[in-house]
Amino acid sequence: HLLDWTKKGDRPARIVNYNSGAGCNLSGCVSVSSFTKIFSPGVRCGWIEAEDHIIQTVSSSVGYIRSQGGTSPVIGSVLALGLANKTVDRVLQRYCDLYKHRCELLCQIIEQEPRIQIVLQPTGGYFLWIRFPETMGGSTQFLSYCTEKGVSFLLGTRCDACDTSDQASASFLGNYGRLCFVEMDERRLKDAAELLVESFHMFIDG
Repeated sequence: HLLDWTKKGDRPARIVNYNSGAGCNLSGCVSVSSFTKIFSPGVRCGWIEAEDHIIQTVSSSVGYIRSQGGTSPVIGSVLALGLANKTVDRVLQRYCDLYKHRCELLCQIIEQEPRIQIVLQPTGGYFLWIRFPETMGGSTQFLSYCTEKGVSFLLGTRCDACDTSDQASASFLGNYGRLCFVEMDERRLKDAAELLVESFHMFIDG
């Protein structure tokens, strides 16, 4: 939710804002977040946002929180200081700027092949969804071909919450793929994206 580069004021409301109201004892949204992807991969610390009665229940009745038996007091103190002096904000902004640039670079290269459709250009996160032409007959064989060439992507069907044997789901997502733009530096990302497009040309056009 925080890892985005939308215009100021355009960020979606926090999940906790969708609660039915203060004092609701039967329902409500709970948001569980982590600093792992917005500060450092080694930081196993996070936070919970929910209605007051949920927070009070968690903080007062869960033994490992009260006894410090399973929490990270040192990391928690480091992050508390980082939040107070805005270090966490600066790190997050650096990630957002970096990922925005990589995302735009990936999109620019993919757009050079009009038969590969960008479903929606991301304004945050880690991934770009693409759609291959129906004439390709699904992306499974193309993935195998790409793997032999040294590049890969995640099959759209792998991201489906439904049963992978569901024919309707396979038919709908079979031509989709998911690309990650954050794990590589700019040079390697550029090379990989160009190789994907080149592999598409060879696979489709021969």
